[in-house]
Amino acid sequence: MVVVSAPPLLTQRNVLSAVAGVCLFFLFLYHMTSSPTQRGPVRTYDGGVDIVRRKSPPTKQELGRAAWMLMHSIAGNFDDEPTVERRDAAQSFVRGLLELFPCSVCSDDFKERILTKYPIDVSSRRAFSLWTCKVHNEVNGKLNKPLVPCEHFDRFYLGIGEH
Repeated sequence: MVVVSAPPLLTQRNVLSAVAGVCLFFLFLYHMTSSPTQRGPVRTYDGGVDIVRRKSPPTKQELGRAAWMLMHSIAGNFDDEPTVERRDAAQSFVRGLLELFPCSVCSDDFKERILTKYPIDVSSRRAFSLWTCKVHNEVNGKLNKPLVPCEHFDRFYLGIGEH
């Protein structure tokens, strides 16, 4: 008798994918959320790389905007027919982001209220994109912000890495 078991969710690859995603998120956040009024002096080091320093940490709103943009961008460029490994990596990314998100009130509410209503769907690019739109609308509704139509949402972020 041969026993076949499902692959473990916490493989080294999945953990590394989640960590890499979170690192990308903070790199993206650093560059996208600092406005000219929040920037300190620009320093140029050998090689001509400009380093911009923020004068204050990002706000909860800035973190949220950056997280949503990154999540929508990843979902919009996800595979139409993802492999099991890619689906696992996408789920690990979302769960890792929620686990490590600096606003615990935000992430706890998302995990307890929203994931119960809308389990993560990474079965395809369209499904993942629509899931991110639905859960974003759920958060926006709680914050009395406008909702966005989700019908063509999966096409908005498609090809973002090609420009």
